[in-house]
Parts: sequence; C-alpha cells; structure tokens
Amino acid sequence: MEPIYKEMGKRMRQARTQLELTQEQVSGIVEIEPPYYGQLERGKRIPSLPTLIKIAKCLKVPVSLLLAPKKDEKEFIYQNIKGLMENLSEREQKFAAGLLRDAVSHLKKVK
Repeated sequence: MEPIYKEMGKRMRQARTQLELTQEQVSGIVEIEPPYYGQLERGKRIPSLPTLIKIAKCLKVPVSLLLAPKKDEKEFIYQNIKGLMENLSEREQKFAAGLLRDAVSHLKKVK
C-alpha cells in the first residue's frame, strides 16, 4: 500500500484513541466489520469515500485531516482537541481550557 494510506490509518488510530474508543466501537458506529476497520488503521485497505466520511464523523475530525500530509500534524492535534471539546457544556469547556492552559504553562517551565 501507498504510504499515504498508512499515514491515514495512523491518524485514524490517533483520533480514535484520543476519544478513548475501541476499534469495535468505531466499526459498530460506522457499520463496518471490526477486522476491516483494523486493516484500515494499519493502512492495508482503502476505504470508500462514504465509509471515510462516516469514520471522520465518528472520530470528530474533518475528512481532509485524515488525508492531510504529515506536515499538518499541528492541525491534526488542534482538530482532535476541538472534537473532544464539542460535547462538553460551556462550563466544562472553560474548565478543560483552564487545565490545558495550566499544562502548557507547566510544560514551558520544564523546558
């Protein structure tokens, strides 16, 4: 398989683990077989466009981000964080943003 499919699978895995979902959960939501989803994450199979769209929705990331070249890693991380925040209440979002701010501040001090 082309390296782009392995990279896409890696991004799918990253997004899935960020959401703390199993391959079985994602495959159930997307309505595909778990072994097929595992092959997608390993870059061994190529999803159809409708399947890729369903996977992106499930993982709360834009399709373009799954297909993006490796250099867009910061954007991928940003979109993952955004996806995690979407289902939180405004109060929870403010709390999470505060935690992130504190973590970033700590990381800058550790450098």
